[in-house]
Amino acid sequence: MLARLLRTIADRCASTRARVEIATAASPVHLDLEIADKAWRRALGMMGKTQLRENDGMLLLYPRPRIVRLWMANTPLALDAIFVDEAGRILKIAHRLQPNSRRWVSSEKPAKWVLEIAGGQAMHLGIATGDRVRVST
Repeated sequence: MLARLLRTIADRCASTRARVEIATAASPVHLDLEIADKAWRRALGMMGKTQLRENDGMLLLYPRPRIVRLWMANTPLALDAIFVDEAGRILKIAHRLQPNSRRWVSSEKPAKWVLEIAGGQAMHLGIATGDRVRVST
């Protein structure tokens, strides 16, 4: 209930979006992601979201590289979390994170960005560790 209220408030706040290109082995992948660049937006993440369009999701931006830990509490969708370093290289992909799970997932190495997309989409699009990510707003 609280997550739904917070999601409604966040959705009504002006949110900016980023165009993200991932250079995969096969071909470039383009995503249109909501930017979460403030601590409260990153903490809220995808909580309360009940659907995602294809190539939609969230881009969590951190002020400096750090070990990032995520969980899926109050998130009813399965997600893929793609951890990206400061140079734009994919460090790790956590595939199909369980909805509403309170289990922590870590980047294991310092990450500057995290891309959150629909569960299974990273594999479907051929996104892999080591691929390069470019962001434009």
